[in-house]
Amino acid sequence: MGASDVFIRKASGLVRVVSPTDALMYAFLAPTIPYAYHYLIWGQALYPGADYYYASLYILLLYPVAALYIYMSVAMPRSGGEYVYTSRIIHPFIGLLASWGMVLGGGLNWSGSLASWGTMWGLGAGSVIHGLMTNNPGLVEWGIAVGDPTTPFAWAHGAMLIVVAFFIMWLGTKWVMRASWIIACVTWIMLGTYCYIAFTTTPAMVAERMMRLQGLDYNAILGQAQQAGWVPGMLAQPWGLSTIGAGMTYVGLSVLGSTYVANIAGEIKEVRKAQILAQLGSLALFIFYWEVFTHATYTGLGLDLIQSISALWAVGADKAAFGGLSFSPMAYFLTVYMTDNPILALIAGPVGFYIINFGGIMALGFGPIRNLFAYGFDGILPSFVCAVDKKGHAWGSVLLGCIIALIIHTITTFTTWLVMIAHTIAVWMISWAIFGIAGMVFPWRRRDIFEKSPSLVKTRVAGIPVVSILGFLTFIVSITTAWLIVYPALTGAAAALQATYLLATIAFLFGIPTVIFWVSYAYHKSKGVPVELRFKEVPPD
Repeated sequence: MGASDVFIRKASGLVRVVSPTDALMYAFLAPTIPYAYHYLIWGQALYPGADYYYASLYILLLYPVAALYIYMSVAMPRSGGEYVYTSRIIHPFIGLLASWGMVLGGGLNWSGSLASWGTMWGLGAGSVIHGLMTNNPGLVEWGIAVGDPTTPFAWAHGAMLIVVAFFIMWLGTKWVMRASWIIACVTWIMLGTYCYIAFTTTPAMVAERMMRLQGLDYNAILGQAQQAGWVPGMLAQPWGLSTIGAGMTYVGLSVLGSTYVANIAGEIKEVRKAQILAQLGSLALFIFYWEVFTHATYTGLGLDLIQSISALWAVGADKAAFGGLSFSPMAYFLTVYMTDNPILALIAGPVGFYIINFGGIMALGFGPIRNLFAYGFDGILPSFVCAVDKKGHAWGSVLLGCIIALIIHTITTFTTWLVMIAHTIAVWMISWAIFGIAGMVFPWRRRDIFEKSPSLVKTRVAGIPVVSILGFLTFIVSITTAWLIVYPALTGAAAALQATYLLATIAFLFGIPTVIFWVSYAYHKSKGVPVELRFKEVPPD
């Protein structure tokens, strides 16, 4: 019996319709880089004084990870990403572990969670801004009420966004790519508008508008921040731990998802060209975006205000300080103080964000549902998960992904349970570390696949396969980042509680796939299916 005889069917049913430029746009869109608007502030809380001009450059450390994805996707050009690679190189169970953290802990978790962000910084912030700038107190009050992410309205609104996003995925990959192009264009329009209003204002003008629009005393807010622990003028060195930490965590977090372009490799034309352009090109665009955004923010709003909001956010006093908002005053909202033109304030902030955040729900969910598809194709999940109808709709994985995202959205809206798995990004890094190990051993553990791979994959430096070198670098970068994420939490005042959260995260994200795999394995073995043969070869195209 050949390996192809034990798969669900002879072909995946997925069609290669993604061009290299489509792949680049998807890789750029997926992480939703405008989340820099709040990561810039959040990062200052965990890493005080971080210099984001230099922190942004630590994206360069992700190039070995991106390059490893290029090599592996060229060697095994199938949808499923790190699951397919690691399951064929090391073991299917390890492959499931290496990908699950990026499926449930990553993309689908974000698709569910981001719906609340659209409510807060989209609908809520947009209404408050328009109300303030048109002197409409009723609209301000309505915006504050709507911006509360814990209400039934917030759930219904977020659920609608999720369903629409997954409906586009159901329509097919071409529709996802079309949407990616549109939303990527909106991303640059939003940044361009933000830069315009930032470079035409000053911190003094911001202070005047704060007083005029809300009666807020700029200096008083800075004083509150000092009472909360902010130290004015603090700026870390480029090589300081704060700058490195912010660069490898929050700046790095802002680009997570770009590698999902490897998870759709089975639908990409000219895989080698597309992966090189998308994986490496998107990182260059992210660095450019961060540098421009940081310069614009520090020019218009000023470093003092950003660091002050961060300090107030860290102690839960930011909303009250800005007039009793129901959402944190991130840069999406701060555009209200940067211009007297409400249209520009909305495009540079809430309206632009609302559109782009929808793109995040869609793009961050799309890569992981192809992993779900791969699980079903290998028999780890029920066969309906990899079902494709006569029109080419991969409805099974889309349906399961949508259900998971809606469950997460419901939990996020009505409970605080997800705080127990607060360290999902650390698990993502652990998953990447496993992926790195797979890259290191690939040329020896699966010499048959390695030797049949295109010449790019078989290149060597000083006799050592480049793919192994990239695997080693990926392992080092991932483990270091995981440590930088958990170290501040595990050494702070709530170290014991954070340690509990970390263990809960690991148990949840690694416990579920453990049960799924071994139950599936036992079931198929009881039916006489030679499960091991499924992982002897790359899945059929």
